[in-house]
Amino acid sequence: MIKESLGNTDLLKLPKTAFLCSRQVPASVALKCYDWAMERRENKK
Repeated sequence: MIKESLGNTDLLKLPKTAFLCSRQVPASVALKCYDWAMERRENKK
């Protein structure tokens, strides 16, 4: 159990998205991921 922390612990309650990366991913796939992330960001506003 964590008894002490630094920063805003309420941020831990927010939804999270994880990204995995590889040097072998084609640029076309990386751009699709980037576009998806930007769309998610815009929909949060």
